[in-house]
Amino acid sequence: MEKTAAPLTIPVSELSGTYTYTQYRQLIDQLLTKNNTTGNNQSAFYIDYTRQNVKRMKRAEHLVNIPTEVSQQITKPYQFLLISEAWCGDASYTVPVIAALAKVFPAVDLSIILRDEHLEIMDKFLTNGGRSIAKLIIIDPSTHQVLGDWGPRPEKAQQIVMEMKQRPDFNQKEMAEALFKWYEEDKGESTVNEIMSVLSNLE
Repeated sequence: MEKTAAPLTIPVSELSGTYTYTQYRQLIDQLLTKNNTTGNNQSAFYIDYTRQNVKRMKRAEHLVNIPTEVSQQITKPYQFLLISEAWCGDASYTVPVIAALAKVFPAVDLSIILRDEHLEIMDKFLTNGGRSIAKLIIIDPSTHQVLGDWGPRPEKAQQIVMEMKQRPDFNQKEMAEALFKWYEEDKGESTVNEIMSVLSNLE
């Protein structure tokens, strides 16, 4: 008889190097004062991108609007474990939205970890074989069992990436510009709706 795989568990309370959203933002600001960013790559490109991402996070914080009725739709307690890095463009728009969403639920606790410091967790949630972020993992706080996940980006944003990468004249900068334009216009709505869909299925 074939053995059933044991449920994946992640005891968040036992992890080192976790941050609240406020602490995550403070960490990034502190690193930038030293001309550094998070992660293993400390190139000038990544540091400059991190500076731009701080501006994007501020805009995302301003743009996101969580409908008041959303807080009544989720009743169970959940642990949100969010994998991110300061230099990630997608994360600069989705992490503030996820933080705002978690805040409206009294029984939801959000912890952020850095990808490069937790590769053993990241490698359990690969996207097409890659360590794409941001990645949200939804955990039962009592059993530490992984109940679901979301990411690294909303479906419409992923469609933009896939379509542009297939073009013969593919340009990374143009793709980033198109992607960020979409995020600005979407105002976090797709991220909220997709995560709410995952949570609703768990209720």
